[in-house]
Amino acid sequence: MLEHHDELLKGASRLRRHLIKNYGYASYEDDDASLDAIEERVEWYKRDARLLKPKVVARPICSIATRLVNDLEKLDLKSFFRTEENWERFTALGNVVAGWMVATEGSNKAKTHRKYFRGLSTKLAKLDEQYPGRLPPALLSYTKRLS
Repeated sequence: MLEHHDELLKGASRLRRHLIKNYGYASYEDDDASLDAIEERVEWYKRDARLLKPKVVARPICSIATRLVNDLEKLDLKSFFRTEENWERFTALGNVVAGWMVATEGSNKAKTHRKYFRGLSTKLAKLDEQYPGRLPPALLSYTKRLS
């Protein structure tokens, strides 16, 4: 029975990698917003340099930025307390996304995602009010510049 469970997990993992590789996303699940899952996703993107080229980097940006926002919204809904260590992890992830934004700035792909960045900028501004000084300034700045 345990072997069958392991096979199912491996199959689901392969499917998820396929979806991310070919479509830039995987289905959003409740635990996808956890910092562990976000860090794993960032590392996956970093390993595949093709996904971080200016023409296609908007997908990873949108994927990770959306998960970071969802992480904070989930934190608020469940009234969780975030440790300093986890705030540092969140900040590091936000800075990675901001770095990717620098790479896409001025590209046509960034322009096609302008509506997304405008909405993201609004959400991040609200979350910055809610969690003052916790969101990376570079993430706030570049999101606003791309919107």
